[in-house]
Amino acid sequence: LPDGLPSVAVFVAGDDYGRRLADALEDARYPAGLDVQAVFCDGANAGEGHQIRVFDLEHVKGLEFEAAFVVNLDEMERREDWSATFQELLYVAATRAATFFGVTYSESEPTCLTPVRHLMATDGWGPRPEAA
Repeated sequence: LPDGLPSVAVFVAGDDYGRRLADALEDARYPAGLDVQAVFCDGANAGEGHQIRVFDLEHVKGLEFEAAFVVNLDEMERREDWSATFQELLYVAATRAATFFGVTYSESEPTCLTPVRHLMATDGWGPRPEAA
């Protein structure tokens, strides 16, 4: 395990998807020796700082990580059961990251990113472009 690994969280929509993603990350992390922990709303603890932790987005309020990722943001945006609270959930997710916040989407760029599009780096892990 690398010394000084920052705290990393991955936010998903639902425990079922979280379990599948945590299993996939656990399989993929082997060469690097990283530890992945799926954290669920059903009473599991919040894991340890050295683990890559996978959370249901609805249950991350009050936590903080050096890096946070939201997986399949476009699918989350389309969920009808989240329509009233989606913007709040996205805000909570973004404010959980102390240093780095990343999002992925599977089909098309989510419309919720339009207001902040000019702040986003889209061509790799480099610094964000300067605000216009």
